[in-house]
Amino acid sequence: MIRTLFLAIVFLICSALVCGQQFIKPYPLSLTTNQTSNIIFPYAIRSIDRGSKEIIARKAVGADNVLQVKAALMDFAATNLSVITADGRLYSFIVDYAVRPKELNIVFGKDADVIFSNDSVNEATLEREAGQVASAGRFLKMKVAVARMGLKLEGIYSGHSATWFCFEIDNHSMVDFRIESIRFFVKDKKRVKRSAEQDLEILPVYKSLEVIVGGGKHQQILIGLRPFTIARTKELVCVIDEHNGVRELEMSINCGSILKDRMIK
Repeated sequence: MIRTLFLAIVFLICSALVCGQQFIKPYPLSLTTNQTSNIIFPYAIRSIDRGSKEIIARKAVGADNVLQVKAALMDFAATNLSVITADGRLYSFIVDYAVRPKELNIVFGKDADVIFSNDSVNEATLEREAGQVASAGRFLKMKVAVARMGLKLEGIYSGHSATWFCFEIDNHSMVDFRIESIRFFVKDKKRVKRSAEQDLEILPVYKSLEVIVGGGKHQQILIGLRPFTIARTKELVCVIDEHNGVRELEMSINCGSILKDRMIK
């Protein structure tokens, strides 16, 4: 009697454990040697594990959520592939060989949008935001003047891909101003002079194509920087140099002005 009761309890415990388990059904995936398959996930890829070295799997260059896979050799034995994404989800694949895979591009989620890595930008998004900034209202009146040249900062805007600065260059002379370079540095407020060793240069991800401001004319310049923040003890310095000339426009932008930025609708 006691033995029977003990076995019944063990059976119930085992049944409960089995019922509590969840199984992830793997997706079928066929690969070949002369074509690359692309798998687009809704979130960034955090981990990739191949069941065999006979398949090649790697993230696409510049993209965080695109996995590119192909066969390293023909007729490999069936294996598996596991991918973990930033939302904590595990994707499991059973991989086999096919001369002509039925599907080369697989999308998980509602769309096929690519998530670009930190060192990459979506140029289409930048162009769209630049157009929105160009038509947005102006609300800043910061300006500097030197050698009959004027530099105005008329607005700072925050977008999805960049922090935008809208400048206007006024050429009050009769000599064209040809832009050699537009550079941005973060420096300490207390230091009067810039130092290449101490200043942090921020490279623009977008610049207007116009490079010449004719004599007696003015030109709007749009600059996009990767979203950033600076301490109150520092400031952002914009330097615009003239090509084969001595005129240099420099403007310091403090933290308070940057915090006045407006969101792009």
